[in-house]
Amino acid sequence: MHVQFVVSLFATIFCTVPMVVNRDFEALSGEAGLVTSLLVPVQQVFAVIFLREGFNAEKALALALCLWGFASHLYGGYKASLKKKKKNDDVEDYGDDEQGAKSSGDHA
Repeated sequence: MHVQFVVSLFATIFCTVPMVVNRDFEALSGEAGLVTSLLVPVQQVFAVIFLREGFNAEKALALALCLWGFASHLYGGYKASLKKKKKNDDVEDYGDDEQGAKSSGDHA
C-alpha cells in the first residue's frame, strides 16, 4: 500500500508541475476528468485480482465512492446535453416563427 502511494504521489507531481508551468489545465476537456474518475476503480480492481491484495472495507468504500462519482459525472453530462439540445430546439422554433410572421406580413 505504501509503494502504491509513493508511486501515485510521484506520478502526480511529475505530471502536475509541467502542466502548471505550461498552463495546460486551461485546455483540459471534460473527457479528461471522465477518464481519471474511471481510472481509480479500475486500478483498485486490478490490484485485488492481479496483485492479490485484500479487499477490505476501505477499498469497498473507495470503490463505491469512485463509481458513484463516475455515474454522477455521466448523468450530469447527459442532463447538460439535453438542456443544450432543448435550448437549440427552442431557438430554431423561435426563428421559424419569426420567419413565418415576416413572410405572412409581406403578403398583406
